[in-house]
Amino acid sequence: MANRGQWPAAVRYRANLPGGTAFLTSTGLVYDWLLAADQQRLHEVLERDPATGASLTLHHHAVFVDFVGAQAVEPAGEQLQTAYHNYFIGNDPHHWAGHVPLYNEVRYAGLYPGTSLRCHSTASGQLEYDFELAPGASPAAIGLRYRGASGLQLLEDGSLLVRTSVGSVREQRPVAYQLTAAGGRQAVPCRYTLRGTTVGFVLPAGYDTTRPLVIDPVVVATYSRSTSDQLAMAATYDAAGNAYSSGYSFGSGFPASPGAYQTVSKGSNEGVIQKFNPQCTNLFYATFLGGNGDDRVIAMRVNAAGELYALSGIYSTNFPVTGGSLSTTPGGQGDLAVTRFNAAGSAVLASTYLGGSSNDAPYTSFIVGSQRTMSIGELVLHPNGDVLVTGSTLSANFPTTGGTLSQTLRGGQDAFVTCLTGNTLGMRWSTLLGGNNIDYPRDLTLTAAGEPVLAGITVSADFPVTTRAFPVSLTAGYTGFITRLSATGTTLEASVLFGSSSISKITLDASGLPIIAGASIGTFPSATAGAVQLGTATLPSTFVAGLTADFSQLRYVGRLPVIDISAFQVDDCGHLYLAGFNFLSLPVTGGLLAGSTTNAGFHTLTLDVGASRLLFYSPFGTNGVNHTHSGSHRFTRNGTLYQSICDNTRSYAAPSNAYSPTNRTNGYDVLTISINQEAAGGNAPTLLASITRPDSACAPARLQFGNGSRNAQRYRWTFGDGSPADTTFAPSHLYAAPGTYRVWLRVRRAAVGGCGGNTLDSTSVLVRVLSIPGRALPTTAVLCPNSTVTLQAVVGAGYSYRWSTGATTRTLAVSQPGTYRVVVSNGACSTRDSILVRAVAVPHFPADTTLCTNGNLNLQVRAAAGSTIRWDGGQTTSTLPVSTSGVYGVTVTTNGCTFTRQVRVELRRTILPPNVITPNGDGLNDMLELRPAEPGTRLQVFNRWGRLVYSTTDYHNDWGQGQAPGLYYYLLENERYCQPSLKGWVEVMP
Repeated sequence: MANRGQWPAAVRYRANLPGGTAFLTSTGLVYDWLLAADQQRLHEVLERDPATGASLTLHHHAVFVDFVGAQAVEPAGEQLQTAYHNYFIGNDPHHWAGHVPLYNEVRYAGLYPGTSLRCHSTASGQLEYDFELAPGASPAAIGLRYRGASGLQLLEDGSLLVRTSVGSVREQRPVAYQLTAAGGRQAVPCRYTLRGTTVGFVLPAGYDTTRPLVIDPVVVATYSRSTSDQLAMAATYDAAGNAYSSGYSFGSGFPASPGAYQTVSKGSNEGVIQKFNPQCTNLFYATFLGGNGDDRVIAMRVNAAGELYALSGIYSTNFPVTGGSLSTTPGGQGDLAVTRFNAAGSAVLASTYLGGSSNDAPYTSFIVGSQRTMSIGELVLHPNGDVLVTGSTLSANFPTTGGTLSQTLRGGQDAFVTCLTGNTLGMRWSTLLGGNNIDYPRDLTLTAAGEPVLAGITVSADFPVTTRAFPVSLTAGYTGFITRLSATGTTLEASVLFGSSSISKITLDASGLPIIAGASIGTFPSATAGAVQLGTATLPSTFVAGLTADFSQLRYVGRLPVIDISAFQVDDCGHLYLAGFNFLSLPVTGGLLAGSTTNAGFHTLTLDVGASRLLFYSPFGTNGVNHTHSGSHRFTRNGTLYQSICDNTRSYAAPSNAYSPTNRTNGYDVLTISINQEAAGGNAPTLLASITRPDSACAPARLQFGNGSRNAQRYRWTFGDGSPADTTFAPSHLYAAPGTYRVWLRVRRAAVGGCGGNTLDSTSVLVRVLSIPGRALPTTAVLCPNSTVTLQAVVGAGYSYRWSTGATTRTLAVSQPGTYRVVVSNGACSTRDSILVRAVAVPHFPADTTLCTNGNLNLQVRAAAGSTIRWDGGQTTSTLPVSTSGVYGVTVTTNGCTFTRQVRVELRRTILPPNVITPNGDGLNDMLELRPAEPGTRLQVFNRWGRLVYSTTDYHNDWGQGQAPGLYYYLLENERYCQPSLKGWVEVMP
């Protein structure tokens, strides 16, 4: 991600890593690592109480990596991505940035003489950097000085361990290579050097300086525990079916200095909104939104122009707001904010604070059995363009307008409904709603006349109602409520309390009649005749209930096992769509969703008209308890679910063509899903889009597509190559260039009996247009003695192979030198190639040697040119002079083959002791001196009468001093001498 003013000027680019962040500057790299335990703890606390989570202490450690002796160069982004990011952090527009480009790699050209640095990310999200050396450039010029690390250590496997206060990071052993004339990689031995805190590279065997060289280390975070990277908040859609999700990203600012440091979690995180295409295969943009506090996008809607409206719960005092809106000043301890983006997400068109002097974004959590009821607020868009927001406030001075239902805070926490102008987000009208205790709305919708209808939970026994048609119990401390206000918020049109329940969702059917969904700890409302009663009778349980227009009567009630509802909708036929979290014991109906298991924690289902029967039910995902941090997720009116999930199981694999098929964090990531579960049966026949995929062919190729769709009247084909759409039933299409193309078929049907009209289904297939395979093998390969070499045909997937040996695999293991041939085919195109496998000559090693000499012995290794030789003592010459007996190890590397040998040397010395000594103390000839005196020499000395006068088992040239003159005889023994046993005489003279 490029810096366009959203970060300090020293930052040129930024890359998010599992467990941390990397900043690219003009003088080096800066890694900011965050303690994994802090991220996990922050996720857990924020799920319960964001106000507490906003003040947690987070432990960081910054490591600065300086380019030592480098030239002053500016890094440049390369391989521009189609997606982009937008940053609206803080209330200073100078630091807002739209259309921030994203690159696959960043290059420091000419960082060292003849040497460039290329930084890019791996598929798993790690940072990799390559030093690219032109012919004649010196690797010795490269130096990386680490500042702020707790310690550096070169490990036995050649990797570099960087210790920090929050964990250790391992940089894998560097790999160096040069390209051969055939385009293959020729490995070059390479290792790190460490001098103090500066890391360099050495190539002990040298390399061909006439060819370019690449040195390729990889940085990998190896924290001991998983980390929490992003929380799921909300999801929505637009008219084109594009998917939007909001998350809460654990980010960090640019560290001011190296080493360990702490931040408070408040302000160290970023809300992020992502927009995907309908298939979630492409990211259109990611927009960052927030200030210096804990800010979360909790609900989103998109208008007909594609402009996104985001409702945020914020604790920032510098949230990005615009002039002309309701308020550009924060109200108090916690506010709401409404933000309007342009269709590209690259500009804030309007933004306002919404709140008073106390907390207007409380994250209250009610537990109904195992169901956690969590939400901060909701927003809907009026057909005239206005924006209506509901939530709850603790502020006595919450902004209201005269003439509305209530301008006075009646209890400790009242509900509110506020209507803002859609263009500037100025005040249209605003009212409070509540009793003498806590009132907590969870959902909001509009009637055809623009009347707001809200539902939620209240603890107020005197909550304003128009009828008391249903039993009410505050035994659990709360009851549900449903309220409809007039279109301008001035009067209470209908309002009722509802049992001992939590009402999570409300929607209106095609006739405008309300339908609610929630959970009850009591038997009310009981399932009505003809409606479903699924699962056991265990309480609490979830209910779905249809009401009359004045909320005075129940039309039907269905009961389900308890579920934490995240999305709820009714289609024009009356089918009910419901999704949420928990572990349900319902039979899978209509088929298990792809990639899912029956013990997953997220569930989605469809009920028939009047909740009369279960039409569809499936868990989604794999085993594990997944969740979300907001209840604002959407079904379309034709039953397509848009949901974001906080996932840390890492076991669910999204489709392979998804924008990001796997969780690349070390902990929680946002999984955005879109599921079309339009009801089967009912008043409308099942609409199904189906493509018969043609066989692959070689470019240029005209492919004929088959159409197996059912119950469709209109067709729209797109072919993935930028060509115009085709609306015929079964078109053919010419592909001029090879490649893999995703072909989409979108089908629609006309209305059937006034129900299910203009519904949409779509499907896609991948088609492969092939090219004639290019060269498949390098020219030569080397074979080490007593081993095998694996030959691999380096062409794309989907090809067949036939080797000259008869093998049909892509790879071939050979143990004999010779020429091997392969035919590579894609079914229509083929090519032939061959490779010469050469045997590597075995070096000549010196033999084990026993020698009588008083001099040295030269051990000599003869090996092929270009071989590297290393003796155990570190010598790298082919000849090694040895002066002592022992075992001498040597390793020879030739063309990547390694040979080792242990050479045993026994040097025996000749010895001739003196026959006269004069031990007079003058320091000359005082002792019986042996040259050389080998360790372990045994000596016995006898006088002329044969009496033993001296004996030792380890003689050190120390006999003679103080001996009486005369003739002495000795016996000298040591297997190290050429004569292991020697007898003789010596005369001691005065």
